[in-house]
Amino acid sequence: MPTDGGSFQSATEPHDPPQCDDDARRRTRIAPSSHDTSALPAPLVECGCSECSPAVDPLADESETWRDAVMAVDVCDDPRPMTVERASRAYYVYQKSLVDAPDKTSRVEYLQNQHGNLMEAERELLSEWSSEVTTALLSLRLSPLDSTAAHEKGSSEGGESSGDDYGLTVTKSESDTDETVRQWVPPLQLDERLHDPWRTVHRRLDYHLDGYDWEYCWVVSPTDSAATPHMHVYCWIRDPDVEITCDHIRPAVQSFAENAVGADPEKHTVRAGVSDAGVVETDPPQLNVDDEQVLNIYHHNDDRVFQPNTAGFAYLLHQRPDWVMRRLENDESTIDDEQTALAGAAIAWASSKKWYNSSSGLDT
Repeated sequence: MPTDGGSFQSATEPHDPPQCDDDARRRTRIAPSSHDTSALPAPLVECGCSECSPAVDPLADESETWRDAVMAVDVCDDPRPMTVERASRAYYVYQKSLVDAPDKTSRVEYLQNQHGNLMEAERELLSEWSSEVTTALLSLRLSPLDSTAAHEKGSSEGGESSGDDYGLTVTKSESDTDETVRQWVPPLQLDERLHDPWRTVHRRLDYHLDGYDWEYCWVVSPTDSAATPHMHVYCWIRDPDVEITCDHIRPAVQSFAENAVGADPEKHTVRAGVSDAGVVETDPPQLNVDDEQVLNIYHHNDDRVFQPNTAGFAYLLHQRPDWVMRRLENDESTIDDEQTALAGAAIAWASSKKWYNSSSGLDT
């Protein structure tokens, strides 16, 4: 059967700046100044008054203080969110200590357990719907930069911000005028913007898939180039007559582009074979697994025949940010190589929003 859509992933991240000022991004605070620091994980909050003992810093040397005793969020008169750079370090230090603790569960260990349940849930759904499944992948993205008048935030002519403006570090791009500068948006502010249009997106999908049985799962993940939160929505549609095309999902993608602050409609086009903002697979590619994996799944299912997972769903689940800890634990990469991924995982840890959700019919 033909495929109506593009590839699962574009070569570049459409909304991230082509030449990323990584130093400026890492100096950005993980949350805006208005954010309630008590709502953040304690290890991501530091002293903002400059008068607290160094011992309350979450990244203080363990010889100075026991890490979980008293931290800045508990005692500082003016606690503030860490920068992205420090939050990345704190995420690694604290999650590594949980991985090493036999009586505690780290985020990546929880993720590994959930991953198996989700893969099994998809196999059950595919077995129930047999070969009648069409899948759709929606990719919803935001720009991590805001355009602002140059005189705002106390910026200088050279494009560097003055003072502590909670990471809205001013940077110029080639397309900016003398009167306009672009600033990195605190990641948790981006996270809010990303989640806000979801109800509208879901309503559009539900309207245009009326008459079809369908289920969905969405995952928020950071981009590889700037750790910008973005959302992938994966849909399974019971489509025995192979009627589903990009036309069924385009309105949902457009609704996100029209309603999300920082989303560019021109980068959310959905055309067959052209854009990854919307991909429809009428014959979804299967995930490649070896014979041993197949046998293990077969026995786990009480020797019942099962439908293999789709490659698209496996791609979706492997976008989840906490996998970075497994790569580091398995020596598949180094901390230096994973700086952007660690930043994304820290943002996920800091977020009060869900970074995964699914419809009730996906039985996990």
